[in-house]
Amino acid sequence: MIKRLALFAAFGAVAAIAACSNANDGSGGCSTPQAPLPVLLYPAPNSTGINPGLPYVAVYKLGGALGYVELIPTDSEEPTLQGAQFILASPLPLPSPAASAPANATIYSSAVPGDELISGATYNVKFVHNTQPPCGPQQPSGVIGQFTVSN
Repeated sequence: MIKRLALFAAFGAVAAIAACSNANDGSGGCSTPQAPLPVLLYPAPNSTGINPGLPYVAVYKLGGALGYVELIPTDSEEPTLQGAQFILASPLPLPSPAASAPANATIYSSAVPGDELISGATYNVKFVHNTQPPCGPQQPSGVIGQFTVSN
């Protein structure tokens, strides 16, 4: 009886490993849904006149992996700036201009090198996910908004 249970346990483990073997091939692995991109809250999407000393970017998430942001100037001659890993946002409320989040949303912030922003430049805000866990919700990367720095 013990040998039979051990055999079933080993078979179950092999089946679980096989089911997740494609988890990192870009297909989503294990038939898990793809998590939506986070929603940009601060600065509000398409806002203008943002202070060149912008301290952070804030988003709310509906699931999936955390990550960080890249601020990509629409003028390709300027360097891309990378933010820090997202952490729970504090303090709240967010400064203006900020978009609205659902009442129960979890809000995260990513510190950015605001002192390196170019006055008058427009930046695309790109969410970049962390490495995916095997068989977990797959999180895409992508542009979640843009803003323009004041002159």
